[in-house]
Amino acid sequence: MCFEFPEDANKAYEEFKTSKLFSDELLYVNWAQTRLERNRKLKEAMNTIANETNLFVKNLKTSVNKQELENMYNIK
Repeated sequence: MCFEFPEDANKAYEEFKTSKLFSDELLYVNWAQTRLERNRKLKEAMNTIANETNLFVKNLKTSVNKQELENMYNIK
């Protein structure tokens, strides 16, 4: 849908996202994006998630193994 004024678009967005028009389920409503924009945002989100859960540990002695690291930080 296209609107002439941003205020109208915002109002429609708020009303549609809580609407069950033609269905028992809520409508999915979001701002229109190009495929490039969607892909960029997905990539950014995935990088954030990965960077919050994975660590890179460097400069360990070759004798240190995964089990020793997990024991050091009580990782299961």
